[in-house]
Amino acid sequence: MNKKDTNNKNKNASHLTHEMKKEHGGLAEANKRANEQPILEIIRREIGAVIRAKDKRIDAQKTIIKAREEEIQAMEEEKQAVERLRKLEHRLENMRQLPNDSDIIDIEPEDEKD
Repeated sequence: MNKKDTNNKNKNASHLTHEMKKEHGGLAEANKRANEQPILEIIRREIGAVIRAKDKRIDAQKTIIKAREEEIQAMEEEKQAVERLRKLEHRLENMRQLPNDSDIIDIEPEDEKD
């Protein structure tokens, strides 16, 4: 390897080092970022856990809302059935009473025995 190639490689390495320092900061900054990585990973996992818990809660609320809607529908059907029964009860109250066996009037006189 000649001296010119070595100088170019040194310039390239120096340039890359300068670019990395400019983009990522110095060694102290790189060390700080490296130390932050585990903390950031823990935070990322915790955020994921919170999101999953929130999703479960949303699904549970949807289930509760659906159950309430079904309950309201059932109550409405029950209300309509009770209203129909009330009308039937009212009609029955207004009907003439059907005769009982004891209410039968015999229109033919019985033979009188003396």
